[in-house]
Amino acid sequence: MKKIMIVEDNSSVCASLKEIVLSIDQSIVVITTGYAEKALSMAKNDKIGMFILDIQLKDYSGVDLAQEIRNIAHYTMTPIVFITSIPTHQLNAFLEIHCYDYIIKPFQVERVKQTITTIIKHGMNNSYDDQPNLVLKQKGFSISIPQKDIVYIESGNRKLILVTTKEKITISTYTLITIEKELSDKFIRCHKGFIVNESYIYKVDKVRDMIYLTDNFGEIPFGENYRKALKGEWL
Repeated sequence: MKKIMIVEDNSSVCASLKEIVLSIDQSIVVITTGYAEKALSMAKNDKIGMFILDIQLKDYSGVDLAQEIRNIAHYTMTPIVFITSIPTHQLNAFLEIHCYDYIIKPFQVERVKQTITTIIKHGMNNSYDDQPNLVLKQKGFSISIPQKDIVYIESGNRKLILVTTKEKITISTYTLITIEKELSDKFIRCHKGFIVNESYIYKVDKVRDMIYLTDNFGEIPFGENYRKALKGEWL
């Protein structure tokens, strides 16, 4: 699931940016806050594919926040876009943070949309090919599973069942919430009890609320509350 974080303390500007993002792709999860400290905390506990940062925030500089984000290992190359009223000649410092782009306030909607669209299509890491194997620690041993081999994950009886292309693996000590944070954006939470790898989706039945999988992996349900995650080519 693609996620974009907007850090902007002006509520009307924040709402406008969120509206622009959703006009491009309604399946994107947009996380918003006006505080750098809260943004950093959320980023550490989630997987964000793109950051849109205001330069001047209530608690501290957006540039400082960007540097803190870059210090997190899995965000070293994540696209960052600055929203700022600072003149262009003062933006040289942003190069040190590998800022993807900066947009001057007051911004034009089409200018913002062009930048975000490009990043969504080409800049956000949505492939598990560049992701490490899923490593699951169990009592006394660990399991390493290539993410591309996981078809879906089912929760039940306080355990998880990972259905892969080769076998079924039952694990404990994890929930769908905790394991989802370790998965690439190829995986979709489609039901309170299921996460599915979209690469194995063959068809979505909107009448029966079922997802049919490729290669005889059967079918799994999707819940009404999770329809948003399946929007786009599937719904």
